[in-house]
Amino acid sequence: MKKTGRNILIMLLVLVVLGGISAWLFLAPSQEGEESSSSPSSQAVSSAAGEVLTELEAEDVASISVKNQEDSFQFVPMGEDFGLQGYEDCELNTTMISSSVNSLLSMTASKNLGSRENLGEFGLSGEASVEVEIGCKDGTEQKLTLGGKAGESAGRYVLKDGTVYIVASVSDQLYGSKYEYFSSYLYSIAERTSVTTDEEGREQVMFGLNVVSLVPLVMPFSTAHSTAS
Repeated sequence: MKKTGRNILIMLLVLVVLGGISAWLFLAPSQEGEESSSSPSSQAVSSAAGEVLTELEAEDVASISVKNQEDSFQFVPMGEDFGLQGYEDCELNTTMISSSVNSLLSMTASKNLGSRENLGEFGLSGEASVEVEIGCKDGTEQKLTLGGKAGESAGRYVLKDGTVYIVASVSDQLYGSKYEYFSSYLYSIAERTSVTTDEEGREQVMFGLNVVSLVPLVMPFSTAHSTAS
């Protein structure tokens, strides 16, 4: 009886050892797989947070075309700065233009939202979107679509190569008219007033306001009083 009990005890110990080995062999590949599968995802999240969309030098750019629901215009190099195509002789706000241009040439995403089907939800389709095309001197092009403001964080939605991103540094002026980039002046009435006398001796005062010498607003003030009574 003692011998039989000892054999049973040995068999139980062997079963316990074999069970432990089997459990380790079964769980070890699973843990390794979890580690390998979790590692790429964490790397993807960290890389998306600082993903570079555009990184261009100003001297390599030939033109930047912008089309929004209000207007369409083109930035072109003018010496060391950028100006507006067709308005090179006008007084422009070069600081504002440089801010818009730089926001397009150096763009880093704060978040990668991946490929999305309904781009309208992000303001990336329809009238609300802004189409941007950057043409480089080497013949290459980069296309961007600027969308609405991101509700979950600071910035705007940007579409590039079918992927939606959130970018913080997008200039609001890109959504408006080209005339926002013109310098404005305040003239005195005397500087813009001329008086003429017709054949009948009547005077006519003409007051003209010419802002940035591009959009003339001429408003006549008819004073029809006789000088020869």
